[in-house]
Amino acid sequence: MKKVFLVLSLGLLFMMGIACQPESVDADAQKSERLSANANLTGTWKFKHFGDKAESPYEVTLEFKGQADENGKLMLSGRSSVNHYFAAYQADASKNKLNIADLGSTRMAGSPEAMQFEQRYFELLKNAASYEIKDGGQTLIIMTNGLSSTGLYYERVK
Repeated sequence: MKKVFLVLSLGLLFMMGIACQPESVDADAQKSERLSANANLTGTWKFKHFGDKAESPYEVTLEFKGQADENGKLMLSGRSSVNHYFAAYQADASKNKLNIADLGSTRMAGSPEAMQFEQRYFELLKNAASYEIKDGGQTLIIMTNGLSSTGLYYERVK
């Protein structure tokens, strides 16, 4: 009787292990697919100008992280005219769609000009709708949604 119970118990544990396996594999495959689709964005970019071609007088950077954080979100970060910033993002490389969410930053004060620049930069970044990578992967253009056709132009740093 004990042997029958032991065999049945082991069989049940084995079946439960098999039943759980595909979900883990599917989740890992989806995560891997999402990360590889965004590989062309991954890296550090230096802001050059807005769509109106006004050159930036500030050293502004944007870094798309290549790996998800502990919550499974893809993250970006950078330095604006005054503050450091960070946000979660989603990108669809097949449609060149980009969504930036939960933009946050440090809260240091700067000159009125630098603060005005930063406010404009953050507003456009929060309204990102699509992106385009040109010049053999060296230029990134982030187009905004609902704020005319203003874009953010970057040059790849690494």
